[in-house]
Amino acid sequence: MGEVHEYRTWGSPGTGKTDWLSRQIHRYAAGYGSDGILVASFTRAAARQIAERKIDRRQLPIRPEQVGTLHAHCYRALGVQDIAEKHIDAFNEWLGDEAPLYGLSDKQESDVDEPFHDNEESTTGDTWMRRCSVYRSRMIPREDWPSGARLFMERWDAWKKEVDLLDFTDLIEIAYRDIAVAPGAPTVGFFDEAQDFVPLELALVRKWGAEMDYFVLVGDDDQTLYNFKGASPDAFLNPPIGDEFKRFLKESFRVPRAVHAYAVQWTDRLSRREPKEYLPKDADGAVLRSHASYFQPARMIQDIERLWLPQGKTVMILASCSYMLRPVVAALREAGIPFWNPNRTKRGDWNPLRPTRGSGIVDRLLAYLKPNLGRDEHRGPVEEGEEFPLWDEDGAPADPLAAGMWSAHDVRLWAGALLQKGVFKKGGKEILERWAEDRHDEPEIDELLTIFEEDAFTHIFEGDLEWFGQNAAAQYRRSMPYPVRVIRERGPRALREPPLVKVGTVHSVKGDEAAVTYLFPDISRSGMNEWVAGGESRDAICRMFYVGATRSKETLVLCQPSSRLAVKL
Repeated sequence: MGEVHEYRTWGSPGTGKTDWLSRQIHRYAAGYGSDGILVASFTRAAARQIAERKIDRRQLPIRPEQVGTLHAHCYRALGVQDIAEKHIDAFNEWLGDEAPLYGLSDKQESDVDEPFHDNEESTTGDTWMRRCSVYRSRMIPREDWPSGARLFMERWDAWKKEVDLLDFTDLIEIAYRDIAVAPGAPTVGFFDEAQDFVPLELALVRKWGAEMDYFVLVGDDDQTLYNFKGASPDAFLNPPIGDEFKRFLKESFRVPRAVHAYAVQWTDRLSRREPKEYLPKDADGAVLRSHASYFQPARMIQDIERLWLPQGKTVMILASCSYMLRPVVAALREAGIPFWNPNRTKRGDWNPLRPTRGSGIVDRLLAYLKPNLGRDEHRGPVEEGEEFPLWDEDGAPADPLAAGMWSAHDVRLWAGALLQKGVFKKGGKEILERWAEDRHDEPEIDELLTIFEEDAFTHIFEGDLEWFGQNAAAQYRRSMPYPVRVIRERGPRALREPPLVKVGTVHSVKGDEAAVTYLFPDISRSGMNEWVAGGESRDAICRMFYVGATRSKETLVLCQPSSRLAVKL
């Protein structure tokens, strides 16, 4: 047997895996220098979390290019300038008459959160693309693929060749074939969330690792989530290595006793796993049951409003598939409760209040209400018909030191959401555009009256949100009711602060946590088929619910099923 280069570290939920990894990087850098380190993680979010982690107030002692996803490292090593998946429209146009059969929807990135593909919005091409991706990830020879997959891949490859582009899987395949040593010729490599690397990625990791003094796979086979993309717990189970090359992080700093006891019931059902000691944190915690379901979330919304938000608790709402969150999102919007998913900021449905660099309705409303942002945080909900006191009786700002008056840029920002008719005087918009170019001071009221109609400015002067909504341009009217509802219920500062409520699929919140977690038991029809099939298919679902349950730092709430397509929680 040759020299062993591979070490494995298991980090069960909440055991401080990222802190441990950061300490190892500091330790190695102190002894051997930081230039010889490579860090790769499965997701951009995990890589960013590693890069931003400080130990004893010390920043990670490596350069940004030494930390990233495995794809990012290959991207730089190959000198790639662009990726094929960013040009789906061009591919569909190239297909011409074949587009109905092989065309793709522009949703490839969101599929990372969808383990069971019952999505009615998927195209035939999406289905073929997913299958081909799995075949390639599992390194299955193309001659063994179904004929439909081979036909799709012929067209995809022909288009890529014509436009001189590579896709994401090409990056790994070419690096595995052509690049013998990892970028920077590192002497040690750390590969985080390695349980979700597919066989092709693991083959590249081990090829590069063979040229290092040693490399470490960091993760947990019990948290393998991306089976549907080709991953398997084999990353931590095969090939066998001696116990002296294994390390286990045992004690959770997140999961309390009650939640831990519930969660490990899921791993006890697994047909194949690495046995490991896993201890809860020293707190009781609680596992509760709710009558709420994803289809009827009203009880859950009431409890969030009544129990958790008044205590400042963070709340996470988790489902197995994103379509199950639609009724939940609608209920949160109706209640004016801010929510987000910090791991999937490109999903507008999960991040309706996200900053948009000054172009979205949230930014415009905040600019409109700027003179009021310093008001008492504990004033409570605004009654129907009541407006915020932007001004006192003398016409001065209500709280000028804390809030400040509008700058010319502010006025241009919020006024840009308004219609011309009945709002602006003739030439008013032109005056405003000139201000925005060369003014940085606060316009006087008399100057504002040269831009706006007198009646309109009366409403603006009073901070009239209803008037603002009625006079908004068409492209803003649909998105405006929700942030306005948030403002009325919780004040304008609620639009600027990170929401306490997070929503997402279990796959989208890996590595995240909350004080309270609501977990739905529902799975899709294809998920139920896998559950019934047993074996590794059932194991994948057990791991998903294990990961979902262990997001909770204090209280886990188990919800009711919405149909027969559910497991027993």
